[in-house]
Amino acid sequence: MGRPLKFDEGFRKTALERMQGCQYIAGLAQELGISRSQLYRIQRDAQWAVRAQFDRKIADFVICERGTLNVVALVELDDRTHDVKADRQRDAVTKAAGYQTIRYQSRQKPSEAEIAALFQHARAWVKP
Repeated sequence: MGRPLKFDEGFRKTALERMQGCQYIAGLAQELGISRSQLYRIQRDAQWAVRAQFDRKIADFVICERGTLNVVALVELDDRTHDVKADRQRDAVTKAAGYQTIRYQSRQKPSEAEIAALFQHARAWVKP
């Protein structure tokens, strides 16, 4: 991946905004005073930063729609090792990706009837 590029965050943001819909990357790179490879590197680093927000995320259970396997919800069983702040951040990421996360305390697992009642209206969560 090479050495880190030494551009401040404002420059990186400007470069990424200017790349959106740009038809002439070589000209943009010249205008910004950097090489094309550096411009592409800024773009690639930004993409990896986004991916790192959700990379290696694991759900305890994934509830899928019968027949299509469309994800209906993610189920998490929280125990004493869970960090509430980190869980909120993770839930925000999964929500932005279109997934509903349901959390239960692992010591107070729901009954089968409680789970069935919860998912009775689950179709409203599935993307059309």
